[in-house]
Amino acid sequence: MRWWTNCSRSISALALAVLLVPLGGTAQETLDQRYERARDHFNNGRMEDACELFQQVDREKPGYKETGKFLNMSCSQVKLLYDLEEKLYNEGLQLYNQGKLEDAKGKFSQAAGMPLKAPKRRGEINRLLREIEGKENEGKAAAEQEKVFAEGVRLFEQGQLEQAKQRFERVSGAKAGEAKSYLQRIDQQLQAQGSAQREEGSFSAAVDLFNKGDLSGARSGFADVAKMNGKRKSEAESYISRIDQTLRSRQEEDTTFQDAMRKFERKDYEGARASFQRVVALNGARKTDAQGYLGRIDQELRAAEEARKKAEQAKAGGETPQQTMARLLGEARSSLDRRDYGAAIEKLRVAEVIDPRNSEVQRLLGQAQEQQAEQALRAGLQAYFEGRWDDAERSLSQYLEGNGRKRGLALFFRGATRSTRYFLSGEKDAQQKELAQADFRAVGEASRNFRAPERYVSPKILDLYKASQ
Repeated sequence: MRWWTNCSRSISALALAVLLVPLGGTAQETLDQRYERARDHFNNGRMEDACELFQQVDREKPGYKETGKFLNMSCSQVKLLYDLEEKLYNEGLQLYNQGKLEDAKGKFSQAAGMPLKAPKRRGEINRLLREIEGKENEGKAAAEQEKVFAEGVRLFEQGQLEQAKQRFERVSGAKAGEAKSYLQRIDQQLQAQGSAQREEGSFSAAVDLFNKGDLSGARSGFADVAKMNGKRKSEAESYISRIDQTLRSRQEEDTTFQDAMRKFERKDYEGARASFQRVVALNGARKTDAQGYLGRIDQELRAAEEARKKAEQAKAGGETPQQTMARLLGEARSSLDRRDYGAAIEKLRVAEVIDPRNSEVQRLLGQAQEQQAEQALRAGLQAYFEGRWDDAERSLSQYLEGNGRKRGLALFFRGATRSTRYFLSGEKDAQQKELAQADFRAVGEASRNFRAPERYVSPKILDLYKASQ
């Protein structure tokens, strides 16, 4: 009963404070209002609040209504709650000392969740709960180490030594000594397999990279094989020579092609022609594209000559330059409204001959050329998704020759088209593979921030694209 005496003293002291400032009320709160508020606490299970407030009412007016009955019931319930906290704490402590952490955690958690205003054991309970959590985490870590160790043993027994080594290197704690022993055995077995086996594996991996078009990775692999100085050395050196020759040729072809493109965009058609002819002579993956641009140069020159003749005819017909410009701009705008971009371009090229610096002519000409190119791009993408590979390549090439702004996208899907042909051939059509790789290499040159639309192509095409970068 000593605990109840102390509790009663604490409750009496709290009740005295309540007399000075009513719980949750005001100085004008009547006795009946306090009584009803105490009943409300009681009915809602707030026994400590009810006990304190009934004590206040009883001190002020002993025997008021049913104060005595509710006072005994509520204060008795409070004692029971504090007794239950003590009981749960002691039970939990006993379980904790027996190492039954999960059961102890249940007792402590139940005690910690009790609605007490001044719980006697709350601090100690919270400390023990933190210790249990720490021990549980240690147990989980130990279990994880056991799992990793067991995986290492399984992989070791299956002969997967490198994978087993990775597992054992992650093991610490109680299994660290055994893991170290396994690591020593793995090193011994790897060495015992001999340099010939390592050479064969490295050579096969390099050949695989070479066949997939990853020449940089393949060259590194063949260089490692050559350093092993084994039976594959001469073959590896032969591959390195072929790769170096191919890379030099590709670099020269790509550089020359880009130079030709820049000249073409500046309308330096004679300089572009010479560079494209050099690309054709190299007879590489860019040859077909270069031939297409040579045809475009001839078209551009013929169009320029035709525009010059029409400008002269307009002048000879008696129109002033201002009248001719106004007429041509009006006709070009009408053609643009009808989406007849070819007619608009024809009119604007004549206007450009008459007044090369006219900003409106340049604006409309750029708009017409862009819209015409967009038509080709949309047609190419649609053909690709419909499986019409010839139409897709033709439209996408037309867009690229028109120097549209979405060159990266067009190059990617033309490369995807050519890759599809390569894979449909059973990976036998090496020319289609070379053409696809050339397009994929050019993607980065055309658009530095290009992100491949991975959802719309197969994983095989994506692998070839990434290997070409």
